[in-house]
Amino acid sequence: MAANTPVDALDVADNMGIAKGSIYRGGRSCVALGGGTAASIAADASNTFTITIDEDCVLERLVIQGAVAELEQLVVTDIKIGGDSLVSSAEVPATLFRYDSVASPFFGHPVSSDTKVTVTLANRDATNAATEVTVGFAVR
Repeated sequence: MAANTPVDALDVADNMGIAKGSIYRGGRSCVALGGGTAASIAADASNTFTITIDEDCVLERLVIQGAVAELEQLVVTDIKIGGDSLVSSAEVPATLFRYDSVASPFFGHPVSSDTKVTVTLANRDATNAATEVTVGFAVR
């Protein structure tokens, strides 16, 4: 048995193949939330992504994924965690939340299981075709 490895980490794994009881996750298995199917945001329209938290965790980074040119026309108009809005009246460029952004904010926001998190994006380009994006959170 490896040092510092809980006994149940050796013989119990969840459906994602991550060992339960991991010393890195304190028995939790979730490392990311959201993502999945891309949503299309039409020109001069908006879309709200809803993520339901599956287990207690800490939201670390919001990640918005899409083509760079398409992300440049998007803004984040609202982020809500359990009904609490984290965005003031100013719009935030979606490029700030790209996976490789060095300026991406760290939330460090603890959330409980079954909490609803919503992220609203608006396409500010009135002439461009629909933009395909996904939204997710890195968690710990």
